[in-house]
Amino acid sequence: MDSEPGIEVWDDAIRHIVAGGGVVLLIGAPDTGKTTFCCRAANAAIEAGRRVAIVDGDIGQSEIGPPACVSMAVPEAPFARMSDLPPVRSAFVGTISPRYAAIEHLAAFCRTAYAARSMDVDLVLCDTTGYVQGPAAQRLKSAKAVALRPEHVVRLSRRAVRQAPGPEAEREVHRTPGPTAAGNDTAPQHTHTLPVPACIALKPPTMRAQRREYRFLKAIENSIIREFPLESVRMQGTWIGSGAALSATACAQLSRALRTSVRYAETRPGHLGAIVASPPRPELADMACRELYGAVYSSLTLEANLGDLLVGLNDAAGDMLSLGRLAELDYAGRILRIATPTLSYALVREVRFGLTRVDAQGRVLASLRPGDV
Repeated sequence: MDSEPGIEVWDDAIRHIVAGGGVVLLIGAPDTGKTTFCCRAANAAIEAGRRVAIVDGDIGQSEIGPPACVSMAVPEAPFARMSDLPPVRSAFVGTISPRYAAIEHLAAFCRTAYAARSMDVDLVLCDTTGYVQGPAAQRLKSAKAVALRPEHVVRLSRRAVRQAPGPEAEREVHRTPGPTAAGNDTAPQHTHTLPVPACIALKPPTMRAQRREYRFLKAIENSIIREFPLESVRMQGTWIGSGAALSATACAQLSRALRTSVRYAETRPGHLGAIVASPPRPELADMACRELYGAVYSSLTLEANLGDLLVGLNDAAGDMLSLGRLAELDYAGRILRIATPTLSYALVREVRFGLTRVDAQGRVLASLRPGDV
């Protein structure tokens, strides 16, 4: 039995969680032991003969599957590290932080968690990001709890006071209705506020970045450039492919109006989208939008933001097949050229643009904001 401070309180809570089953939502700042707790709880459940699914929603420091994705594993035997578990399902978010992609992260997290709880499992452990500071982070965590309605919420905090072990000492019970894995809509929600053991050390940012780089590299190595005509796939996370392409003459006219080179442009009712070499002055964009095309709003994407952009390649059902990196957008041919390692590229029916640019070695080049692509 471990003798590190706090471990015995973890084990008492874990025994209660394993016995009750259902969905568990783990919440805590970076380096508070969420992954360690998840491993310990999963192994305890497996040793007790329970079937477990683990949902890894920590998109910046993923253990299961690649970064920028929410992934799920279903371990069949005790394991040492979550990173050893192969993902059985992944959902693309496209960024390493939910700060500017909270809706996308919530959708991917809930989609994966719902898939896990629909399986024949007794326990679903949902690990989350360390994004907990500020109103936006709190709203996101609250939205996850409302959407998942977990039976257990585990809050790990370095400020938590260690309590004497006991069946009720370390947990508060809130009578909040929430379905169990078996579909019980009247189960109470148990909140476990636990301390962080001394064995959980703070990691320097450089170590976290290096590990993320390695995980990205493993996900995209052996990539081959594949071609996807815009007409053959659904485009998500971008305006590109949503309207009718402007002719070369129209793009030249728009270039003069914006006083920057327009590489490609599309229109649809009320909207003008353009890929530009440099950002035009806002008043010029507003004028061109209204006077040339009668559009209510415009989307202007810097061409530089598209290079090495992380994309998710999904099948017809929206399930992720693989990551990819945007190598080229052939404007004249309306063809996406994407570097991807997947051999199932013929099944790709949806290309989802992310908000992170990653080079061939897995290094993060830039983190973008909504509207940048």
